[in-house]
Amino acid sequence: MGIASAKIEGRMKRPEYVAAATAACRQSLDNGAVSPELYGNLEAVFSRSGFTQGYYEGKTGLSMFGIRSKENVQSADSKIFAAIHELYKKERQHIPVDFALSVDEQESSLRVADSDGNSCAALGAVPEKALKVALDRERAEKSIGKTGGTPFFMRNFDCYIKEGLTLPASALNSMRSQCLEGLSEVRKTLRPVPFKSVQRHETDTRMNKKPTNYRVRFADYDISDSYLDSELIYVTCAFGDDKLEELLDRGFAVAVEIPRAMFGIENKIYEHLRRVQKLGINEVLANNVGAVEMAQSLGMDIHGGFGLNLTNTEALHWAEKQGIMDAEVSFELTLEQISRLGGIIPIGIISMGRLPLMLTRNCPIQNDGKGCKYCTYAHTIRDRKGIDFPVTCNHDVGTEILNSVPVILADRKHEVKGIDFEVIRYSIEDSREKAVLLEHFRNGTVPKEKYTRGLYYRGVE
Repeated sequence: MGIASAKIEGRMKRPEYVAAATAACRQSLDNGAVSPELYGNLEAVFSRSGFTQGYYEGKTGLSMFGIRSKENVQSADSKIFAAIHELYKKERQHIPVDFALSVDEQESSLRVADSDGNSCAALGAVPEKALKVALDRERAEKSIGKTGGTPFFMRNFDCYIKEGLTLPASALNSMRSQCLEGLSEVRKTLRPVPFKSVQRHETDTRMNKKPTNYRVRFADYDISDSYLDSELIYVTCAFGDDKLEELLDRGFAVAVEIPRAMFGIENKIYEHLRRVQKLGINEVLANNVGAVEMAQSLGMDIHGGFGLNLTNTEALHWAEKQGIMDAEVSFELTLEQISRLGGIIPIGIISMGRLPLMLTRNCPIQNDGKGCKYCTYAHTIRDRKGIDFPVTCNHDVGTEILNSVPVILADRKHEVKGIDFEVIRYSIEDSREKAVLLEHFRNGTVPKEKYTRGLYYRGVE
């Protein structure tokens, strides 16, 4: 498949799972299979009702979900834990090193080097003349090769030992320990990556900018004339030609949002955009590089969405080179970080609305066992704290899990610096909720209901 590396998911997992998972991957790589005993142990310490093939076989559905039952939790008994503990009881020796020993009348020394060009040396005791048995290569190699308890193992051993001299084993062991400890420290040091300085735009040019425009993203047809003063509205590809023509006739500036995910409907979206152009709409909101390329091929004006994950000045330079007119920057940035962004491309933030938390191809609501046929109303999923998160589903473009409360910065506009526009993002709001949010946006107030500031003040840890 051409995979060069793999990530093992280990967040919030106990040590036994990490040990079993890494050992299973190692066995699979080295032997082509995982032993039944290790497979069973891994299943016991983590599995939610067994393993799945994920998306690799191109199948979705209920079989991809599982629930960790009480029996699953209790299946990992002390015997299994004891077996897994053996996997990490000792340091795994996986780093080959080369030793070079030198012994003459004046001094003894040992040098160790790894394959990455790191090395370390140590001086030992002054050798003595051998009264009975002189130090030879075999005895020296045996002592130096005792690297247990470290991640290193001896690959090569070179030595020069002047005839008739000896060293106690403790002196050899001491030099080996000093060398390996020193090598471990050297390997911890990060090497500087060479780079070439490039001319950048001044990063403080955005500091005094104040947002003078706002845009609105709609997921349904409920669009009142209250938004006619917005500079642009984003509508989804679900909007038909009649509805788009109506919006244009009412005086709205319209851009079509290309779905963040497209599962086999790329040609359908492409043809939809061609029809949209014939209606007089030539602007799109692109949330991934595939959408950018599609819009470029049609010669459309591109607005970058949060899905492009533009988090720094270099990313904004990239967006400029792609011909993107303006862009929403990542909502994982703090307001302070946003104010320090460079570049000349106009930028904006989502300042109101429920932020998307997850986009998945397989809908978690299917886990109820009833299937899509009986899915006739809006759903939520509940976390361990009893908080409900709305779920919007469309098999062609993915299922989106939204935050439980909207982000609102209406009363903090004086703290928002360096941006050119704000975005109100509607997803599941009805007419009344939209009207209330718009009123707060214009009045600089916040609702009595719960809301969040997102990561605009906390940032990502």
